[in-house]
Amino acid sequence: MDAKPYGYWTYNNRRNGLKGGPSSVVLLPDGRPVLQKYEGNPALLPDDMILYALRHSRQARADFSRLFPDLDPVSQERLTTLIVENPRDSALIRSDMDFADAVQYANVTAGVRTRITPALI
Repeated sequence: MDAKPYGYWTYNNRRNGLKGGPSSVVLLPDGRPVLQKYEGNPALLPDDMILYALRHSRQARADFSRLFPDLDPVSQERLTTLIVENPRDSALIRSDMDFADAVQYANVTAGVRTRITPALI
């Protein structure tokens, strides 16, 4: 048996980390928010971890594309919603150079703000 049957998304050496339904935030009677997992088919990995992996790992992206068609409908709907609602966070950074270029571009195009003082007379 393969040690990592689901590639990057293998959880605990035997489970697909992409499986599971959406979690929701519910308020306790005292007003505190609590994350409630989908009943019957809870998600193994949180959404922010999946988005981070898709953005930073080519292997995660490749295994995601390979595993997605075989997931159950609840998992597919959760992941589709996640990608649609977070297009920027789920976009793959192609290389370290692309990442550095994006940071530099943001810094260069942000502009320099200076304060102009009136001339002393």
